[in-house]
Amino acid sequence: MLAKVLPLAIGLIGLGAGVGAGIALRPDPAPSADAELAGGDLPAGALAPCGDPHAGEAGATDAHGAPAGKADAHGGGHGDAPKGAPAHGGADEHGESGTEFVAMPNQFVVPVIADDAVGALVVASLSLEVDALTTDEANRREPKLRDGFLRILMDHANNGGFDGAFTSNGAMDNIRRALVESGRQVLGPSLRDVLILDLNRQDL
Repeated sequence: MLAKVLPLAIGLIGLGAGVGAGIALRPDPAPSADAELAGGDLPAGALAPCGDPHAGEAGATDAHGAPAGKADAHGGGHGDAPKGAPAHGGADEHGESGTEFVAMPNQFVVPVIADDAVGALVVASLSLEVDALTTDEANRREPKLRDGFLRILMDHANNGGFDGAFTSNGAMDNIRRALVESGRQVLGPSLRDVLILDLNRQDL
């Protein structure tokens, strides 16, 4: 009986010793990917797991190589106008000079001759419409302008222009046209118009 049990016991003891030696001598298992992620060591450029706001900060960079979270000097301020560029509507808006009115300082008194005698007097008040930059010139040359205007008015009177319906539109247009032509000989095209502010005839 003992002779049968003894070999079986020796076999079991040998099997147990072999299993124990195998367990003791096996190599350590390689760390898994999950363990590395849990330890916080992420490869450069790797995305952090959802829910961990701080994971992956180390080594993360933007497209230009600047640290993540910092504005890139070349990409910041999109939509801002370049330095020195004109703002919309900032264009030079200087237009043509406006016009001003220069009143002739004294009235014009024109005699109307009838039967070799003064039969009436016509009194006229005139004003000039000139370019804004020409007002001083018009004031300086007022005697020259006045001389030309008085000649026009006297010729108009001698031709019967102040007889009958002398204030009709057609008659007024004719005299105004002649006054403008005379004034432009002194001031040039800067004289826009001659305004007749008052025109009266007093029979004697």
